[in-house]
Amino acid sequence: MINTVFDHLLRHSDLFELEKVEPFRYVFPSFSRTLLPQRRPLYQVFGKLLYWFVIVHKQIPFPNDLHPKIFAYSVYGYIPMALTESLNKSLFNLAMRVQKLDVEIELSIPEEIGIWIDESLGLDRKSVWASLHDPEQGTSVVACQLATNALICYKAEQYKWVREGILSVPKGFTSV
Repeated sequence: MINTVFDHLLRHSDLFELEKVEPFRYVFPSFSRTLLPQRRPLYQVFGKLLYWFVIVHKQIPFPNDLHPKIFAYSVYGYIPMALTESLNKSLFNLAMRVQKLDVEIELSIPEEIGIWIDESLGLDRKSVWASLHDPEQGTSVVACQLATNALICYKAEQYKWVREGILSVPKGFTSV
């Protein structure tokens, strides 16, 4: 029964759609801002099932047709740079340029990276620059955050809701 519910949420409901390019994997569809909040509980249930019955108990086979960025974000809360490299090489290269910035020598963010931050990500260069100087974050963390933001685009809520479902399972990841 659980497998049937999981399969329905992934493959037969409107929570996911198949990518239009190969390899065909399930990704989050675009919803209007008014319809999206109604789906939050379903995304959270999907996250719980993914964690408890796929990862922990292995009662449901791993869904190879689920896009790896959804799984990575659900588990880590970000998309690792190694996965970013395999998904989008040019995005990875931009993120690596951010990671290699010497914030002690540079006076500001290089223009090409600044344009990417402004136009593609819609972030403020000054706040990104402040994060690069923050000892709690630094270039590696900021580069990963920027790449993750670029990969999840305008579907951040859906990613967060699936992750919330995973984290709501008693003892969360500590039971794995």
